Amino acid sequence: MTAPAINQRPATDRPSLSPSAGGRPSLPSGKRGESAQARVTRDARRPSKPQNIEALESAQRRRLAFSAIRRQIEAMPADQGRATVANHLRVPNDTVAAMRLDYMLRSIHRVGRAVMLRLLQAAAFRPGGPVRENARIGELTARQRNVIADELTGKASR
Repeated sequence: MTAPAINQRPATDRPSLSPSAGGRPSLPSGKRGESAQARVTRDARRPSKPQNIEALESAQRRRLAFSAIRRQIEAMPADQGRATVANHLRVPNDTVAAMRLDYMLRSIHRVGRAVMLRLLQAAAFRPGGPVRENARIGELTARQRNVIADELTGKASR
């Protein structure tokens, strides 16, 4: 029997070469040297649903929240709707900040495209730059949001 060479390990210590691994050595599941507890922790962090399904559900929850706010504003009389939108603009929460400005404004009774554009022009002629009608409320500066809110409630300084 011949002794193994100095740089060779005995055959039992070598990882097996599997054809499914493309001739690369196959290692135990998990990262090399990873403890069983680390594998359990890593597996527990995996989402229960695929990422694309979670993204679709998140987008649907967001759309439902937007439509709930719009329905609430549409159910109000015009003056109360204007005051509510002005309050949302002055202190936007995360949901309101993600909404498009034109959807929010046009949900008020008696505010159509012409009135909405007049409100946006009032904000554009003051410092802060022009306001796109399809901008998200969170993209506006505080000054732009306040100018539009003041125009809605009739408190604009002319």
